[in-house]
Order: sequence, then C-alpha cells, then structure tokens
Amino acid sequence: MPNKHPDPYDAILAEVRLAHRLYQSEIAERAGVSTRTFMRWENGRPPPAKRVPALLRAVASFDEGGAERLAAALGTSLRAHEIAAAPTAPVPSAPPPASQEAIEHALFVAAEEMDIPAARARAPLAKLFRQLAALRVDWERAAAAIAPPKNRGMLPAS
Repeated sequence: MPNKHPDPYDAILAEVRLAHRLYQSEIAERAGVSTRTFMRWENGRPPPAKRVPALLRAVASFDEGGAERLAAALGTSLRAHEIAAAPTAPVPSAPPPASQEAIEHALFVAAEEMDIPAARARAPLAKLFRQLAALRVDWERAAAAIAPPKNRGMLPAS
C-alpha cells in the first residue's frame, strides 16, 4: 500500500528520535526488536504489520504526538492498536530546600576534588548535568562511566 501521508514514516521516526536525543538502540529495545531492524525501518524499509503496534507503543512512551504522526504515515492510528497516551508525571517547579542543599554540598565536594573554587566548577558541572538530563542518562550509570577504573591492569594486593 503506497504511503499517502505527506511525511514518510521513516523521516518521522528519525525526527522524533532525534528530537528526544534517543539512540536507535533505545527505541529498538522498547519496541522489542534488534537495533539493526530499527535502523532498517528508519532508513525506509517498512515495519511488518505485526511489529507496528510495538513500534507505536515504543514511540508513544516518550512522544504521543510523534506516535500519532507515525501511525498516520503508516496508514493506521494509535486507537486502532489500543495504544493510550503514557501518563505524565507532574514536573516540580523547583527542588525542595533539602535537595538544593544536597546539590550545593555535591558542588563543593566536586570542586574540592578538582582543586578549584566552587564558583569555577558551577558552570561546567551545570552543563554536564543538562547534557545528561537531555540524553536521559541514569545518574548512577553516568557516575560509573565517569569514575576512574578500579585496579584495571593491576594485580590485586597480597
């Protein structure tokens, strides 16, 4: 069936993924397919009908509007696959005072470790946190990735 939607589904899929700064592997995992399969879909090979509901659910989990557009481009709808919008949690406007204190403490500890004034550490750390948040990186995973290697290439002490 030819695609009569003004935007091809593959362009919508790529646009939505990039807008949310997600990796192909992240959406592939949510859709229950391999990254290679997802890459094929994003590069113009249409998903088989049996995979469309899972793909739409995966996209709807982070962008309902994008999922609606994708469904229309694929000649279907979210309603046809009984896909409901993901519930959205309210976003607090500001952290509670205890959280702010904890953040300030962490800033001072990090600055001390880097042997620089806290005022100088504030901007680069804020940039790092914004980038991690935009990429939806789990904080513990980020900390583990940034941490210096433990005993890598060294023999254990006896």
